[in-house]
Amino acid sequence: MRSKERKRILAFVAALAVCTGTVFEGLTSGAGQVYADCDKRSSIQQGASEGIPVKMVDSVDELDEAMDEAGMVKPEDLGKSGYTAEIGGELAGYDVGGDTKAQSEYSLRRIVLFADEVSDDYGASDIICYDKYDYYIFGFDTEQDTEQAYRQMVADYGSDKCMLDEIMHADDILADSGTSTSSYTAVSWGTEYMGMDTLKASVSSYSVEARVDVAVIDTGVNDSNTLFEGRIDKTASRNCYDSDNIGDYSDSLGHGSHVAGIIADATPDNVRLTILKCFSDSGTTSGTVIQKGIMAAIDQDVDVINMSVCFYGDNAKEDTKVTIDGFIAEAKKRSIVMCVAAGNAGRNGSPMDVEGNSYPADREDVITVSALQKLTAGDTDGVGDTTVKVDNTTVKFASGYSYYGDKVDFSAPGSAVRSAWKDGGYRSNTGTSMASPHIAAAAAYVKMAEPELTNYELKARLIEYSVDLGDAGKDIYCGYGCPYMADYFRNVYDDGSDIALGKCTVTRADNTSSGIKVF
Repeated sequence: MRSKERKRILAFVAALAVCTGTVFEGLTSGAGQVYADCDKRSSIQQGASEGIPVKMVDSVDELDEAMDEAGMVKPEDLGKSGYTAEIGGELAGYDVGGDTKAQSEYSLRRIVLFADEVSDDYGASDIICYDKYDYYIFGFDTEQDTEQAYRQMVADYGSDKCMLDEIMHADDILADSGTSTSSYTAVSWGTEYMGMDTLKASVSSYSVEARVDVAVIDTGVNDSNTLFEGRIDKTASRNCYDSDNIGDYSDSLGHGSHVAGIIADATPDNVRLTILKCFSDSGTTSGTVIQKGIMAAIDQDVDVINMSVCFYGDNAKEDTKVTIDGFIAEAKKRSIVMCVAAGNAGRNGSPMDVEGNSYPADREDVITVSALQKLTAGDTDGVGDTTVKVDNTTVKFASGYSYYGDKVDFSAPGSAVRSAWKDGGYRSNTGTSMASPHIAAAAAYVKMAEPELTNYELKARLIEYSVDLGDAGKDIYCGYGCPYMADYFRNVYDDGSDIALGKCTVTRADNTSSGIKVF
């Protein structure tokens, strides 16, 4: 039994140990034991696979100590003369001679996996888990074992969840020549899919420094995640639910951290986030609280609002709609772009048309976003490997949960999107809530480069950059498609020096001794 059920059973027994002071032996598949105390270790996933107990750690210091105890290879070891390396997957006495660049990509013999749980040891000799980040390190005895395990992990989890730990060199990764950074490693697959990793990396090349403010009306944010470092406007951010703790925009639910993290991941540092917490720590809110959130965003004169909040059924009362409609209209009047989620099936049954079923997604003055999922071999679960650019061969409408309809303007990645979470770490979530902030990020880039555009013109610009998905032209599932923004700065800021303006004929040339004057 290697499933989540096993994990729950072990967690229950471990918790029981806390109450009884008992140590239960033989509960792992190998010789390991389950110990429990009053902290997070009561939910230890011990023995993820046959005979290999998982070493749980709670800090980077503990992670380093665990790696040392396991005897995992250190990069500096590979540069030592006489170090035993492997060639062609077989052990050989190989004198590296101090040249670590001679090593293969499997030399460190370890793989990092981001997962909620693991169901196999993949032949590892050691497994370490930093559970706060769903972060696993698998250590192997040979390069051959490492290579085989990596291929299988990619097949099981996808390449966006697995990282082969490789040696890096200063001359390869440090840009100390005065040139700008040429790449950005995205957290969300949507950031790369929409070309915003390329755009983010090119900000300095085009000297794009204009500040853009994006308000996130949601459950708050855990700003300890590095995605939010220097990104939150703490003066403008506020708790709209609890007036006694107006400065507390912390997130105990996770949704807001995830949504805001997608925007932070996809945009550069000059995009600042105004966090408007509109839910209690237990998840309650009201129409007036949401209204206060929109008012606060308008009062702060933000450029973009993301609201991954939908009013369904009984919550979508006409009086609520009418009052919020007024704020939406005011936002539009001030050229504030509002991006909203189309809505998800769930407790509400099957996916439906947003019209009359999901508010404010069914309003004209917002940008409504449906969700996309990745295609896989056989197109089974929509969480496979990606390619560089969105098109009909790589993604499809997430028909299992995403609302649709004539009011849908754009579609964006919404399935298995990795972003920040309430504990300061990362997690993958699925929903149109994840799709909307991708479009909010794209809108932020347009605001950055072309601040004079009206909301109508900004939407037209996003349409111009959209890759048509689904049926040709605008359709009820994907709208105008999904924007691909990689070339946006180049197109806006190109000086046109290489553009041919047409044929011309020189009829006379005067003053040739001091300079040519062409007629």
